[in-house]
Amino acid sequence: MEDEVLFDIRGQLGVISLNRPRAINALTAPMCGAITRQLDAWRDDDAVAAIVITSTSDRGLCAGGDVKAVRQGVIGGDPHALDFFTLEFGMDETLATYPKRVVALMDGIVMGGGLGISAHADLRVVTPRSKMAMPETGIGYFPDVGMMHPLSRAGNLGRHMALSGMSFGAGDALAAGIADVVVEDTRAVLDALETDPMLASDRLPGVLDAEPVVHGAEWLSAYEAEDPAAVVRALRQHGSDDAQAVADTIVQRSPYAAAVTWAAMDRAESLTLAQVFAQDLHLASTVVRQHDFLEGVRCRLVDKGESPQWNPDGWTGVDLDEVQHLVDSAPQG
Repeated sequence: MEDEVLFDIRGQLGVISLNRPRAINALTAPMCGAITRQLDAWRDDDAVAAIVITSTSDRGLCAGGDVKAVRQGVIGGDPHALDFFTLEFGMDETLATYPKRVVALMDGIVMGGGLGISAHADLRVVTPRSKMAMPETGIGYFPDVGMMHPLSRAGNLGRHMALSGMSFGAGDALAAGIADVVVEDTRAVLDALETDPMLASDRLPGVLDAEPVVHGAEWLSAYEAEDPAAVVRALRQHGSDDAQAVADTIVQRSPYAAAVTWAAMDRAESLTLAQVFAQDLHLASTVVRQHDFLEGVRCRLVDKGESPQWNPDGWTGVDLDEVQHLVDSAPQG
């Protein structure tokens, strides 16, 4: 299994290369475990000055986590079905708190768990090809892997990324604070870091400017509403084609998952990153057993192409008190 992630030493760099190209490096439990063990080994290795996370695929860094396996485990009654999240979140938190510099090369597709393994790094490098998203509400789930910590601090833009799940590029990633620099070619960056592992971001080769597409849009003010249903109403009232497209997207998401996301984002604003990871694990233990996650993963990822039949199928059917209790009962530590 460990050939799905490769480890190498280049100069003073410990290089982690995700190597599951047919799945755009969707993370599995063995991959997360192998990465964590290697990070532990490199922690006290004086020959390793910095860590680089990259991919052997030119399609992207990582398309997410293997939630199909989680769904199958839940359906089959596997008592270890949630172990994947424990391993994944533990790996992400290890990277976020690692004592050595961590650099993530975020070229191509970087979604869901792909942001978890990269957006908490010390230096996040994106390119004009980067296509990022936290698309979880579209499968009846919520943005996890600690991403509610930065997104809850990114204002209306962060709310938009979390609730809609729509993809975004380099400029908006910079604006949201989940990327640091845009470059032309991450391979050139890896070569430069091999020579100087502590090279400053503004001295990387091929640094580019990148304008945001969503950040600054007038319709983002809709996310100041009190709940997802009110956000959609505000978007409908705005009138622009972009606002209508966003509203059309949100209403296709799981109403239950949207409500959980909204409440969890509110709480995440006052939490540390470690507390957000704890909240994620708490929420996952309930949400993955619910109808919408099982249905969403089946339609979007297993059978593919079929529209999920959410339950409830509208905002008014969601028990908001139950959702708030679920979020409020998350551990503080």
